[in-house]
Amino acid sequence: MDIREGRLGRVRGLVVEVVIRRVAEEIYALIRLFVAQLKKQWTQRAFSAILLFCRKQKGRKTMCPYLYYEIMRKSKDKKYFRLKMAKYAQKHGNKPAARIFSTTVKTVRKWRRRYEESGYQGLNDQSRAPKNPAKRILPSQREKAIVLKKKLPSFGADRIKRDFELL
Repeated sequence: MDIREGRLGRVRGLVVEVVIRRVAEEIYALIRLFVAQLKKQWTQRAFSAILLFCRKQKGRKTMCPYLYYEIMRKSKDKKYFRLKMAKYAQKHGNKPAARIFSTTVKTVRKWRRRYEESGYQGLNDQSRAPKNPAKRILPSQREKAIVLKKKLPSFGADRIKRDFELL
C-alpha cells in the first residue's frame, strides 16, 4: 500500500505541476496581450487621465496644469488629442474646450473648423511655408546661378548675386 500511495502521490504531483505550468503560460499570454493593448491605447489613457484631472480642478480657479503646447510637443499621436478637443468643442463650445484643454479659443476654433471641413485627416499639421514667396527667382536666373556656381565653386551665394547682378 505504501508503494502505491507513493507512486500515486508522485503522479498527482506531476499532474498538479503540469496544470500549474499551463495556467502560468495562459496567465503570461494574457499579460502580454494586456501590455500590448496598453501600449496601443497609451495615448487615449493619458488623455483620459489629463481630462479627468482637469475636470476635478474645474471648481477651483486654477487652470489645468497641462499646457496644450507641452502635450503637443511630447505627444506621439497629436491628431488624437486634437480630435478629442474638436469633439469636445462641438459638444460644449469653444470657450469651455479652451479652458479644459488649457489653450486659447483661437486654437480650439482652428482645429474644430479643420475637423468639420476635412474630418480626421484635417487634423494633420499643415505646412507653414508661404504659398507665394516674396523673393521667387525666375527659372533663367536659377539656371544662370547654377552654371556660375559650377564654374566658380569658391564663390558664395551672396558674391554671385552681387557680382553678376542676380536678384
